[in-house]
Amino acid sequence: MTRNQSLAFRLVLFFFGLGIIALAYILFQGGEKPEGKTLFMWLSIGILYLVVSSPFLLSTINVRNFSGKIPSFALIWFDIFAYLGISLIILAVLMLTDFLPLKIAILIQAVALFLFVADLFWAFFAASHARGVAADEAEKLQLLTEAKAASQLLLLSVRALPAAYEKSAALLQKTIEELKYISPVEGARGLESNLVISIQKLKELCGGVPEGAHVNPAQVESEALHLQALVKERKLLRN
Repeated sequence: MTRNQSLAFRLVLFFFGLGIIALAYILFQGGEKPEGKTLFMWLSIGILYLVVSSPFLLSTINVRNFSGKIPSFALIWFDIFAYLGISLIILAVLMLTDFLPLKIAILIQAVALFLFVADLFWAFFAASHARGVAADEAEKLQLLTEAKAASQLLLLSVRALPAAYEKSAALLQKTIEELKYISPVEGARGLESNLVISIQKLKELCGGVPEGAHVNPAQVESEALHLQALVKERKLLRN
């Protein structure tokens, strides 16, 4: 089922439920205008239906800040059952006894509804913030992880270099070891992108040497020094 089909199906179910409530209202009220406790009962039924339907309606929302997902469904359903229990108890006491005044029932219902909506709001934005933080951390890790993985592949080529590249090999092994202990920080994407480019270039240079390609040792050393400078600069960055 596509997203549009799912949305259409949920809306059909929602309006079908509203239709059932409207039918019940017509059958039980007829042409009488509800007042007092009866009006409160029908309004409560309508609000209860909206509350119970909220997870199905809200799950059709696709907001960038929400990452297209509805958070904390367990918390939302707990709130729904809590509100449902409070509302049904109020209705039962109000309609079956004279113990609870209508004004007090309205006040309790309003407070319960306010708490439900407030908790729903919190569930959305607290989870949205948590996902935002997780996304930022993943973004910070992406290029650094790529650079570290590529450096380990580079290390295999470095270890296979002949004696003519001994100075460059020693420099690269030291630089790769330093790179292993660098932690993710804010604002390092440009530098880390240059790290990946330099490592890839060195992989091409060093990988070609054992295969018989003529690679000037000075060229390898120059790029190794460039990588070392990038790693040193990156190490200076702190959160």
